[in-house]
Amino acid sequence: LWLARHGWKLYVDSINQQQRLVDALNVSMEARDAYTSGHAKRVSEYAMLISREMGLGVREIYTIQRGALLHDVGKVGVSDTVLLKPGKLTPEEREHIEAHPVIGANITAQVKFDEEIIDMVRHHHERFDGTGYPDKLKGEDISRNARILAVADALDAMLSDRPYRKGMEVEKALRLIREASGTQFDPGVVAALMRVAESNALEEVAKPC
Repeated sequence: LWLARHGWKLYVDSINQQQRLVDALNVSMEARDAYTSGHAKRVSEYAMLISREMGLGVREIYTIQRGALLHDVGKVGVSDTVLLKPGKLTPEEREHIEAHPVIGANITAQVKFDEEIIDMVRHHHERFDGTGYPDKLKGEDISRNARILAVADALDAMLSDRPYRKGMEVEKALRLIREASGTQFDPGVVAALMRVAESNALEEVAKPC
């Protein structure tokens, strides 16, 4: 019984330590870019709503939540001149910022996060039609968790204000995501998002702080 308690305590301590690390990494990212403040948290909430709608279990949803919170950690390796640029990126700048999933995957691997989380961080910019980055994975070769994260991330990006544009209305963002179903996004994940939207659950997440 003592060994079981000790083992459980070590497990809980490990989870708590990882959560503190997640929080610290998010604070460091948001300190660099005021326009994306709260982005990771909102993405994690959208991803959890979609995951619940898809009928995933508690452990799977918890993994998706943590992966979503960490998805942009690789942007610590992107220069401020590119990350905060208010105008259109040059091809070289675009290549620079598109390295952030690989950088993030390397960071999360070095601190020994779960493989599922490392995968989400690396592949959240893959596209269902195989034209995404960094590995040009296609369809179900992209993990389900990364496919969920891709939709949640795109939704919040559309709804958020940026230096070069105002955030969209929810209805327009949903329409654009629906139009990209089967090309950029997994149709099953998009369908789950649309069901969540019908329940009006998105509005609470999207409200400004």
